[in-house]
This record gives sequence, C-alpha cells and structure tokens, in this order.
Amino acid sequence: MIEQLNAGYTLYFGYDRDGKVQGGYLKMVDHYMQPNSLQGDEEVFVEMFPHILDSLRNGKKLQMYYGNGSYMYTAMLGDEILEGSYGEDKCLDQVVVAYDSHAILTLKALDNVLKDSMERPVVFQKAYRFYGSDKYQFYTEEFVKRVHDEK
Repeated sequence: MIEQLNAGYTLYFGYDRDGKVQGGYLKMVDHYMQPNSLQGDEEVFVEMFPHILDSLRNGKKLQMYYGNGSYMYTAMLGDEILEGSYGEDKCLDQVVVAYDSHAILTLKALDNVLKDSMERPVVFQKAYRFYGSDKYQFYTEEFVKRVHDEK
C-alpha cells in the first residue's frame, strides 16, 4: 500500500454490502487514468484502526494519497454519492480528513478524529471528484456552481 501511495496512486478502499473488500488505485498520467488493483495489504492496515474499520463496514469509503503539493499523506473517509442534475458529479459526503507525514500515522489520526466525533461534533464537508481527476478534493461552492454552469 505505502509503495503505491508513494508512487503517486490514490487509494480507494471500502466494503460492499456482502462485506467483501472493494477498491483499487488510480493515478493521473498525462491525460489518462492509470488504474491498479489492491495489493492485498490494505485490509491489514485498516484493521489496525477500529473506528475506520467500523465506518468502512457501514458503507463509507476511504481515499488516501501522498503529496499533492505537500509531503504529507491525506486520508478522507465519507459516503460516496452522486450529485448534479444527472448524477454526473461524484462526491464524498460527510467527509472527515486527517493528514500526517507517515501513512500509518495518518490512519491513526483519522481513527482518532472518528473516535472524538462520538464525544463532540465534527464539521463535515463534501469533496468532489470531477471528470478527469484521480481524487476527491474540496472546492468552493462558487467553483462547483461554475462547473455545472459550463456543462
């Protein structure tokens, strides 16, 4: 998992309704997406963090990547939904986010955010993945409106 993240791939990980692992990796290369399958160790990493594991088993999706303008790992967890008049925009809703300089520490930070959210409220956000992007990102409301107006 860590090698894939360090190579510029974005991890998508979750469970289907039957409890089977689903997901993979995406990487933007020139003008196309390069997919890669799960490596097999992702579930081992996730199982070390009970709040993340519980959220994933309840239908949430994990996105994790390295870099993107910083030397930090970013982990996002949220409900994958479709928005727009025709469901053309992929969106992570009710997103919680954590950052750190190591993949395991990032997952630990995310697990702590989920644990703390049981005791005190967390401000949830939406992250969008527009066509041609390999990751969900936060955008202003004005930007999202402009994307819809251009279609």
